[in-house]
Amino acid sequence: MSEAGAHTPAEASSADAAQARAEENTGTQEDAASLDGDAPRLSVSTEMQRADDAQIVEPTGAQLSVRARARLTQLLVGKSIVEALFVSALAVAFIYHAFSPFFRGSVDSAENGAVVGWVVDESRPGARVEVQLYIDGHFAGRGRADQYRPDVRAAGRAADEFHGFKLQLPPLPAGAHEAHVYAVHASGGGQRITLQQVDKVAHFNVPSNEMSKTVPAEWWATQGQP
Repeated sequence: MSEAGAHTPAEASSADAAQARAEENTGTQEDAASLDGDAPRLSVSTEMQRADDAQIVEPTGAQLSVRARARLTQLLVGKSIVEALFVSALAVAFIYHAFSPFFRGSVDSAENGAVVGWVVDESRPGARVEVQLYIDGHFAGRGRADQYRPDVRAAGRAADEFHGFKLQLPPLPAGAHEAHVYAVHASGGGQRITLQQVDKVAHFNVPSNEMSKTVPAEWWATQGQP
């Protein structure tokens, strides 16, 4: 072996140690670079966490108050709707019981001193309906629809022939008048009396004669009470 290529054991050991230190330094630098490369990612993650924490904000007293008022408003509106439905149901029930929807009838004429017609309570076809007569808005008499009217039964309006009425007119002053006939409906065990008009208004005239001239303008003052 030549002198140029020969190494003593001491030199070889020194060279190996130097190479080991160089490799160790290289590894340390790579680890440092790796840590330096990860540092920004750790920083970004930390900033995102801080942003998320900033978004989680407890509601203030004012916000809670607004929510409470909104909830209270919803409850009050719902309560009002329920109360309105309840009152409507009561009104329908009262009208149904206070005003019979089953009266059917007709005012055929108002002449020759009498108002003639018929009326039937379809909920009680065999009943005789009480009627009241009003002239020009004033009570003028009462009666019962129990007179013979075969035409009413023949038309399928009643179960028998006795549902007609003939109400006598009181003495009236000369001139034009209006006659209203009402069917009497009792409800509440007879404690409540309501009137349902039968058919339309009947118009008639009283001629001027010796009798009508003696009738005062306020003729109803001499009539009884309904």
